[in-house]
Amino acid sequence: MALTLDGFRQLFAQDLGTDEIELLYCLQGPYASAANDEKISKAAWKGKPSWFIYGENDQMLLKELERDSATKTGAKTLVLPSSHVPMLSHPAEVANFIETAAREMGEASS
Repeated sequence: MALTLDGFRQLFAQDLGTDEIELLYCLQGPYASAANDEKISKAAWKGKPSWFIYGENDQMLLKELERDSATKTGAKTLVLPSSHVPMLSHPAEVANFIETAAREMGEASS
């Protein structure tokens, strides 16, 4: 299964420029649906801190599901006015959030 170019434009990366959308479309790989069937023996979030980023304008996943997942895991959460790819449309904010998480983990292990 793969997204059409219109799918990328309207649902996946609607907040990116045309060139970026077309590049993502050309580079997409097959959807690994088997990953959804994998059994988890021990959820890491139960014993480790978690961080969660999602886009308010994500048309690929339900915002309510993302929000509930972040809440269930007790994750520190960053919500951006973004499509499914906030790391591309808001790279500075995502990088800052990751750096903060790394710094906090480093301080916790000291």
